[in-house]
Amino acid sequence: DSLSRLLFLPVEREVGIFENFHQDVNLGTKDMLKFIDSESAEQGIRRRGLFYTKTISRIYLPGELKQRGMKALLPLFTGNRFGLDL
Repeated sequence: DSLSRLLFLPVEREVGIFENFHQDVNLGTKDMLKFIDSESAEQGIRRRGLFYTKTISRIYLPGELKQRGMKALLPLFTGNRFGLDL
């Protein structure tokens, strides 16, 4: 339960921890992806709204949304938990 809450309903302090994390793409390259990319998230939200989340490869969307003050974290959690196409 605590892990689910951390991943889908983080508090500000927890988001700060993940800001400096990077994910190794591991496809024979040295490419690294940020867990949270604030600049790209801001651009995506301004251009496409919440729909920007459908086309990104970063893995910690709740952290990005929390930084933007989005209140959509609970629907995001519910959609993932029950396999809903929201």
